[in-house]
Amino acid sequence: MSSTFPTVLGGGPAPARRRDDLATAHCVIVADHGPETAAIEAAVSALGPSVRLALPGEVGEQLWRNSALRVLLARGPRAVAALLPWMAFLHAAPNTGTLALLDAGRGEIISALEFFDIWLPGGTAPAVAARQAVSLLALLDRQTRLSGPRRIRGVNLIIDLAREEVTNNEGVRIPLTPSEYRLLAALAVQPGHVVDFGQLGSALPGHFRDADDAYNSVKVHVGRLRQKLSRGTGWDGHLVSVRGRGFLFERRLPRGGEVAADEPLVRRVAS
Repeated sequence: MSSTFPTVLGGGPAPARRRDDLATAHCVIVADHGPETAAIEAAVSALGPSVRLALPGEVGEQLWRNSALRVLLARGPRAVAALLPWMAFLHAAPNTGTLALLDAGRGEIISALEFFDIWLPGGTAPAVAARQAVSLLALLDRQTRLSGPRRIRGVNLIIDLAREEVTNNEGVRIPLTPSEYRLLAALAVQPGHVVDFGQLGSALPGHFRDADDAYNSVKVHVGRLRQKLSRGTGWDGHLVSVRGRGFLFERRLPRGGEVAADEPLVRRVAS
């Protein structure tokens, strides 16, 4: 992915950004390039946050890896459509908010409201959209301060939701792909509760041909995740298969063993 973006403001190219600038972007704007998008980028940047631009076709795992995403701003129907397969992941990501500028019809706007935290009309002035994005970032920061660190503990396993990092009790990092991390987080936030295949499939990117395709994809990803957790922790019982239903995250050692209590935990999600 290129480290420069040929957006225009006043007819001239935007200054080149260093790749390390992109790695610390707090606001990601997904939209077609053009004067309106460039004006929103300039307005957000003027308020302080670093900004990353991406075309709808660039939406994918590489984009999330290259951005310290806190606020995602989608402008227009193409951006919204490109992001919908990723919304389960974005909702599971801690301290992350989504904002849409929608200029579609009323029916499309109403259906999109299910996925985005905030929406504004597509013709909203760039300064207003930027202020809304920065206000959302401030709200997320305030929630982080109030909730403190969010970690879920398992058997020789620590899932740090704030840092999106998985380690064993000795602090050795267990490398997971973004898809594997999303599946683990979806299971870990509701320990002991069965998460069905449909919910787990929604945590994976892309579209599936049918229910069998989603089922098989989940099983493949969970199988790889189990192997990594087993190698990293020395225990292979973290993910329990429930025949015909899905999987659950097991925090207890067999035969009455106990696991240390969580630090302040995420909200309970109904299974």
